[in-house]
Amino acid sequence: RVRLLLDGVRHGPADDEFGPVALTAPLVIAGSERGRLEAVCLDEDGHVMPPEQLPAERSVLDSLARQLSLLLERRQPAGGTWRDLR
Repeated sequence: RVRLLLDGVRHGPADDEFGPVALTAPLVIAGSERGRLEAVCLDEDGHVMPPEQLPAERSVLDSLARQLSLLLERRQPAGGTWRDLR
């Protein structure tokens, strides 16, 4: 499961639905950290897997965060607000 935190607003499941965050990757837009991607990986029994067991997932999450940061930077509206971005 993955969710997005951008400019203090969480997009995705609530904490009680999401579970403990195992991995995070920063969203850096125009040189400023503006948020992060958060991920939780579960094993077959539904238990959260520890980050040290998730090197491939870490790599994918970091890559997604970099790509999303670039996309958001290109689409950032004048004035730096995201309310009108759809």
